[in-house]
Amino acid sequence: MRIDELTDYDILNGTTNLIFIIISFIIGILIIIKCFKTGTRELFTIGLTWIFISSPWWGNTFTFMGILLFNMEPNLLLFIILNNIFIPVAMITWIYSFSKMVYPNLVKKLMGIYSTICILYEIFLIYLLFIDPSLIATQVGTLYIKVTGYVLVYYIFAIVTWIITGILFTLKALESDDKRIRWKGKFLLIAFIVFSIGAFLGTILVLDPITLVIVKIILILSGFFYYLGFFLPKKLENFINK
Repeated sequence: MRIDELTDYDILNGTTNLIFIIISFIIGILIIIKCFKTGTRELFTIGLTWIFISSPWWGNTFTFMGILLFNMEPNLLLFIILNNIFIPVAMITWIYSFSKMVYPNLVKKLMGIYSTICILYEIFLIYLLFIDPSLIATQVGTLYIKVTGYVLVYYIFAIVTWIITGILFTLKALESDDKRIRWKGKFLLIAFIVFSIGAFLGTILVLDPITLVIVKIILILSGFFYYLGFFLPKKLENFINK
């Protein structure tokens, strides 16, 4: 497939997804680097979480780049795999980080529950890939698929988990006597809420060009707030504390 066969919507969709994924990878890698500098192990999985949380847009971006660089024909099966198979990785790395830092006495229990759910999701996903991929997602456009059935239910479950645990995760920071830590907590709370809104809208709506741009801006903003939650610049801190 040639690039001139892509619609303006395809190019807009592919470009905005690419921007979001690049930003997500940069933020995730910076957090992982901070892990090695500080020796805080949980930062490693927190960084991985933000990388893999962008995975529902990997299939789109891989296909978009394949068409741009190699005139690759879109492959629905590959699209579905890339968009869906890594979401449980994000959930597991996040639940591990969350439980270690907020409820260390519940690490094994929470990891056991979520690992079981994620493994069952992956088993059904692989099974349906062989039986009928349309039971997982339907292709709306060249670079656009919408999840259906149990995958949609899993997406909503993941978003609800993210927002609830995100709020609980930031509570300790918000209660701190240290202003800097409180501000970091506020930015993280905004990140969790903003990402959840963007992910939810992207999941339930069939996006037109306007709503597509709005959702991608929301997702990109969530990444910046997530970054500020871990790397609050001194100049910004001084400004907001005036």
